[in-house]
Amino acid sequence: SPILGTINDKFNSNKNIGMMGVRFVDGSNPIYFKPEYGNLFRLVFGRQLLKLGIYKIKQVFFSGSFLIFDKESFIKAGLFDENIFMYHEEADISNRLLSIGKEILMAEDLTVLHLAHSRKVNYNLLRIGSISRHYYFEKYQANIDKYYKNLTIIYKVKYWLAVLLNNKLKMEEFKVWIQMCQNKGEI
Repeated sequence: SPILGTINDKFNSNKNIGMMGVRFVDGSNPIYFKPEYGNLFRLVFGRQLLKLGIYKIKQVFFSGSFLIFDKESFIKAGLFDENIFMYHEEADISNRLLSIGKEILMAEDLTVLHLAHSRKVNYNLLRIGSISRHYYFEKYQANIDKYYKNLTIIYKVKYWLAVLLNNKLKMEEFKVWIQMCQNKGEI
């Protein structure tokens, strides 16, 4: 596959790359701000900032749906933290790779198709994500109360936009997110 050869060439040309992400052609988001760097401004305008390339690599992580590691760097960084399952493992390994001096690269010239579509809210995944989120915030001594307060504001705005657009699937999803944020991760 041509993409695998290009990935290999990138790793071979810079032995300090520890992890690499790629763009998605379907418009889904391959890059996110780490929760500890989240603020209301980034929650509102973050997607646009990321699309414009306005971020510091230490403040972001890449989607795990297509994430490439240098094996030795991944092992040296301690592999994935088994206390984190779903949501936040990418941010955590990014932090640990950076802490051992490895580079994180967004390969802007590489794209893959990410098959992400509208889904119903999965309460089990939200619960698992909440456990991982609390662990992650504790591990990096980040302010989880501020995080949930800002998210509540965002999801209330999104909810009312969904009401205006009569998008029942999104209304249901945002109601769950609002409840979860107000209960600090409990559903």
